[in-house]
Amino acid sequence: MNGCHNRKELQDTLIVRDGWYGTGIKIPRTIKWLEIPYQMSKDCEYQKLKKDDPKCLGCKHKEEVWQIQ
Repeated sequence: MNGCHNRKELQDTLIVRDGWYGTGIKIPRTIKWLEIPYQMSKDCEYQKLKKDDPKCLGCKHKEEVWQIQ
C-alpha cells in the first residue's frame, strides 16, 4: 500500500513555527506559532500519473478521483 492509502482528511489550516519570543539571554526563548491556511492540493495527485496502481485498490480517495474525471 502507498502511505496515502485511506489517509485522514486534511485540515483547512496548519500550525507552523514562526520564529521565537525572547532573546535567549535574560528572557528564555520560546517558540512562536502561527496558524496558516492549507494551500496544497487535497486531491489524490498520485493517481493522475498512474491510474492503475495496484497499491491504490480499495482506497477511498481513488474513488473520488475517478468520479471527478
